[in-house]
Amino acid sequence: MKLKNRLTLSYLAMLAVPVLLAFFIVPGICHLFLKAIPEEVRPGGTVSFGVKLSGNHDSYERFIAKQAAADPDRLADPVVLRRLERELGGTAQFGLAVSRGGKYIYRSGVLSREPSILRTLSGFKNRRDAQISWRGGQWLVQQTDFYFRDGAPGSIYLIENARMLKTVAFNLVTVTIVVTLAIVVLINFLLTYSVHRSIMRPLQELRRAAEQISEGNLRFTVKPRARDEIGEVAAAFETMRLKLEESIGRQLHAENNRKELLSGISHDLKTPIAAIKGYVEGLIDGVADTPEKQSRYIRTIHLKITALDRLLDQFFLFSKLDLKKLPYQFEVMDLRAYLEDYLGELRFELEPQAVRFHFEADAQNEFQVLADREHLQRVLDNIIGNSLKYRDRNKEFLELRLELRDGGNEVGVGIADNGPGIDPAELPFIFERFYRAGSGNPRSGGSGLGLAIAKLIVEDHGGTITAESGLGRGTTIRFSLRKAAGVRSA
Repeated sequence: MKLKNRLTLSYLAMLAVPVLLAFFIVPGICHLFLKAIPEEVRPGGTVSFGVKLSGNHDSYERFIAKQAAADPDRLADPVVLRRLERELGGTAQFGLAVSRGGKYIYRSGVLSREPSILRTLSGFKNRRDAQISWRGGQWLVQQTDFYFRDGAPGSIYLIENARMLKTVAFNLVTVTIVVTLAIVVLINFLLTYSVHRSIMRPLQELRRAAEQISEGNLRFTVKPRARDEIGEVAAAFETMRLKLEESIGRQLHAENNRKELLSGISHDLKTPIAAIKGYVEGLIDGVADTPEKQSRYIRTIHLKITALDRLLDQFFLFSKLDLKKLPYQFEVMDLRAYLEDYLGELRFELEPQAVRFHFEADAQNEFQVLADREHLQRVLDNIIGNSLKYRDRNKEFLELRLELRDGGNEVGVGIADNGPGIDPAELPFIFERFYRAGSGNPRSGGSGLGLAIAKLIVEDHGGTITAESGLGRGTTIRFSLRKAAGVRSA
């Protein structure tokens, strides 16, 4: 959920939830307080004590009604009236009175102590309000009219101080306000804490992640906790961390390669430079004292310089490949025709060196690939040059077999020789820079960059390169190239 929507919902909940809780809780509070109010009072101003009397479990009104119907004279009996008072639980602010023919024949409680209250009571069949005012106070009055056996009109009055109502009402309002405020504060606190936690926890994680990055540690993961704006920031932060880690990894890789390259250059340049220096010193010292020797020395120097130039070209090319700065001119080309032309030129150059070529290709398939002609030739030159460099001198001919196979969405090229082969334990390393198989010293003979360059070029073409070999079984180098768009297997 978006942060904006979450905040909006939390604000609405801060308003709605307290109202709903108050709607259910406040009536319960009112009910509890109303239970503390004598049941004599009912809404609308009428008076109904509704007090249960022990024994017959009748209310006050029902008891009076039964007595008035069965034996009204008993309502003038002091014994009966005192028992009624005890049942009602009379207090100092409570009173009971009975009138007969307009005269009070029984008074108790506050009515006996304060007879002036009687003047405020209603007469027979003349009920007024359920509350009366006397000396600034409010009193609740329950009046029941009846006839004695002799036909004399009678009334029984039950009176109680209403001051308790004010106290209960005040307490009810106070508790209701306090409970409502407590609900509002509690709900707002919980919602605020929940929203605060949902916002601050991911922000704290981002802060810790930033601290780790500032300390140079990138080996951790920032996981978005929610699909909101902070989650989007966390996802962007994780993307930034990955790119930083990748960038630093590339820098470290480039730095290591640079160190290895400098080390390799210094080693591989040392031998031809030392040879050139020796021949030049021989010319200076007069060792080459005949024109023939001088000419041979100069030709040797030229060959060494040419080899040195090729070596520097190899170093420069590998550096650009490793830094992904070598430009490519990709084009759709017929790989079979390209290899036939390439082998035609190579035969003319290498057959005098006792090299035989064999070329095999599926005649039914098309071999349209997307490749850079110049750099593809360098791959072939490096692989075949490696076979020439490590050929088996005990064999009369070096045989090179080129195979072209359809691989579905790619074309496979294989170059096999009948050389001495490579120890299987060394195969995983032959495409590494400066590695020279077949020697205890990995820096003996050649630059050690030929197959490493071939691997980088093939990978830049979107292909793969592998090697198969065994001691005495020759070596096969296979690489693949992507077919041009729209070209599939026949």
